[in-house]
Amino acid sequence: MVTVCHSRYVLCTERRCDAFHRRGAEHRTEAEAMSIEIRTAAPSADLSITSGDWVRLLCLSVLWGGSFFFVGVAVKELPPLTIVFIRVGLAALLLLPLIRLYRIPVPSTFAGWRPFVVMALLNNVLPFSLLVSGQTMIASGLASVINAMTPVFTVLVL
Repeated sequence: MVTVCHSRYVLCTERRCDAFHRRGAEHRTEAEAMSIEIRTAAPSADLSITSGDWVRLLCLSVLWGGSFFFVGVAVKELPPLTIVFIRVGLAALLLLPLIRLYRIPVPSTFAGWRPFVVMALLNNVLPFSLLVSGQTMIASGLASVINAMTPVFTVLVL
């Protein structure tokens, strides 16, 4: 029988959950934990879109579409990798105050940073480099439409 510790839904080992047991937490079987998780993760019945949702969607669209426009303008004067460096660097500078505000711990060793570096390269630097390089050959509007078609291409390939 698999036991799950308290509400964390992790496998219980004595060292790992000792603090929970000192506070009176009990073990739950995996089936009990799953039923609790399913009950708490159930979506609400109200799926209507509010005016605030439309405003957030409009802001997201302007930011996303604006990035293609500005890259289209910048690519006429700057090399693609410089644009990517500026874009990623500005994003990092804007996120730094949030890290301090929310008191998110920052890794202090290279081993701690390694997963972030890999994710940054695969999820930001590589795709942005390809998009900006592509925009040297096609219009920014076409690039944004092709990028927006990513979910459709994914369905077609799968």
